[in-house]
Amino acid sequence: MLRSKYRSLLMAVLTININQSFSLAFFAAHNDHASRVVGSPNAKAKFRDSRCCVQNHRFAADDPISTKEDSDNVYDLILNTLLPAKSCDARRMSSTDLAYIGDVVYELFVRSQFVWPSRRTKDLQKQVVARVRAEFQAELLAKMRTSFNLTSSENAILSRGRNAVSGSTRNKDPVAYQDATALEALIGYLFIQNQPRCAQLLEWMKPHIQATDG
Repeated sequence: MLRSKYRSLLMAVLTININQSFSLAFFAAHNDHASRVVGSPNAKAKFRDSRCCVQNHRFAADDPISTKEDSDNVYDLILNTLLPAKSCDARRMSSTDLAYIGDVVYELFVRSQFVWPSRRTKDLQKQVVARVRAEFQAELLAKMRTSFNLTSSENAILSRGRNAVSGSTRNKDPVAYQDATALEALIGYLFIQNQPRCAQLLEWMKPHIQATDG
């Protein structure tokens, strides 16, 4: 659960809408696309190696996104733009750096679940805050351990993230805080290193997040 003075700015940059209703959270909003990509043996290579130059894509502001292929291309373009440098190796990043990214990815995912239908900002914030709390994330991680097929490397990332928390947690439950950081570290790792797997994880989270009253 990492926070910084740059958080609001980073969230504003990430929350990009395309053609009114297109959110950058392609893995949250596009079930069919996510499942198709995850099923492809070359999925990871597609996302990591197809780093197209943004300046070569001239999408006019009022151009309609009318086909499935168009929407897939836009999602891929946005994702590739948001990823760190191609040389970035999440396996060599610190757990706190992974959680720093995972924190934003997770919150954007949660926000995307409740931003439509439109509601009062106060009510929207209530729904989101209830799900980004350390206690909720800790509960989500406990469910994940029993019903999501984590790999040995993913369990290792969780352990690293949990052990990275030390010192004061500002009066938060230290165990919940450790678990929340572990969860965010895993999300950050998968977002950078294996986007199709990240899509699987977030799709698994979706019903658990939507079913909880804020």
